[in-house]
Amino acid sequence: MSNAALVVGELCLDVTAQISVHSEALASLPHNADVVTDGAITLTPGGTAWLFANALASATELVPLITAAVGTDPAGDLLAASLAEQGFPAVGLLRAADTRSDIVSITSFPGTGRLLARPAEKVMRKVQAWEWDRIAHMVTAHDVRFAWVSGYIFEGCDTAALDTTRKLFRHLRDRTIPIVLDLVPHDFVNRVGHLGHLEADVGPADVLVGEYLTLARLGFGKETHAGADARPAMLDCARMAAHGRAGAVVQHRTSPSHYTLAAVGPRLGEQVIDREIPPSGPRGMGDDLAVTGLRLLGLA
Repeated sequence: MSNAALVVGELCLDVTAQISVHSEALASLPHNADVVTDGAITLTPGGTAWLFANALASATELVPLITAAVGTDPAGDLLAASLAEQGFPAVGLLRAADTRSDIVSITSFPGTGRLLARPAEKVMRKVQAWEWDRIAHMVTAHDVRFAWVSGYIFEGCDTAALDTTRKLFRHLRDRTIPIVLDLVPHDFVNRVGHLGHLEADVGPADVLVGEYLTLARLGFGKETHAGADARPAMLDCARMAAHGRAGAVVQHRTSPSHYTLAAVGPRLGEQVIDREIPPSGPRGMGDDLAVTGLRLLGLA
């Protein structure tokens, strides 16, 4: 029986264009006309489940059991093939019939600006890949150390989706599998709601992972002033988020060149780690830091 982590989130196809036009210049572009610029365009798997699974597989020996839905279109074929290429089990992948897979358009400008266009209707709103009766055999066939759950599954979800998640959380708790909740989207409080209300409905999470400003706006600490050292406030935020839980992992871009992690837990105590952003950019760094934090907490 292999050691594994359940990864509940979304898979999508990212179409990324790295262009040379600065985002500030868009206001002066001509209206009602085509604008053409050279750029590097890539087609890659993406989505919260994909990014976290890759970070987990790169840093640990745990098998990521991805639980996500894609369509039966060519984009879904590519995503399914990508799982196989990475050596990830595909048993948790749900192919939704007569449904288009999620495709995200990302335009990256010089510097840090990006324009993201996401589908208004995601596949996960049509089917819930994390339905317990569908994935129970996958969970019981592995030694699952924790379940990572993307907050995106709660965005715009209906009663049926909440019922499915409530049942999933109950079965995970019955098996003493810690639940790690990734607090995305970053505007969580406005796009999902207050965390206390959500946990009262579906059940508590054992570990919270999220961006510092996301957690601060959920009531875990205060936001710092612009230009101030955010590390002390990040630790305060992590302490508040970890209260009564197995831990909390807080991330923040503390400078143009660095991301910082603050992790707090009963077994760990407190730890702050700075990471330099690689030349390739910050894509996936949040997930890398999340895995680092979970390892510090003794889960990964």
